[in-house]
Amino acid sequence: MTKRILVGSLVGGIVLFLWGCTAWLFLPTYTNFNDVLDEEAVVRTLKESLPDKGIYYFPKHPDQSPNSIAEWNRKVSVGPTGILVYNPQGHGPLGIKKFGAALLTQWAAVLIAAFLLSQTLAGKPSFKSRWAFGFLIGCVISLTAYLPDWIWYGYPSGFIFNLIRDMVLGWAAVGFILAFFIKTHQEERKEMRIEEKVKSEIRTKLHVD
Repeated sequence: MTKRILVGSLVGGIVLFLWGCTAWLFLPTYTNFNDVLDEEAVVRTLKESLPDKGIYYFPKHPDQSPNSIAEWNRKVSVGPTGILVYNPQGHGPLGIKKFGAALLTQWAAVLIAAFLLSQTLAGKPSFKSRWAFGFLIGCVISLTAYLPDWIWYGYPSGFIFNLIRDMVLGWAAVGFILAFFIKTHQEERKEMRIEEKVKSEIRTKLHVD
């Protein structure tokens, strides 16, 4: 079983990684980012106003005084609002290091899912149920990772929808892979009997020939 978990999670991690690359390169996920008008002027202002790396949000969070909270609520209601991930020194080009790190994290996630799935086999889940396990993980991740940004920070609905779509479809594929590799003990024994039968027939045929 350990071998099946390791192999299945590795295959699933690779598929999830490749699907993520495909989604961002060829599907309208990345195109939801708008270009900054007069980028040079904006960058110059950012360098003057934001000297340190970090995540910045505006309008500025209020203190606990009633007037400050009321003013903040007004600004949030009428806008503009924004959240900015700022790296004054950049964060390096795309390359083997980043792709490798991304692949490793995907494999780790699928490995955890594969281990959890293996713990459910005592209930003798069907192939469809094992596939649904992976699919539902994608739904859980989407609900907890993406929707809060839409609720609290006002991320564009289209962008969030695309992220959820890509996550759910990716884990639907992972669920199929895990369902194929991680089987119940009854299915494993059946496969072993079939494998032994095929080997026996091959040996018999070779001996006759």
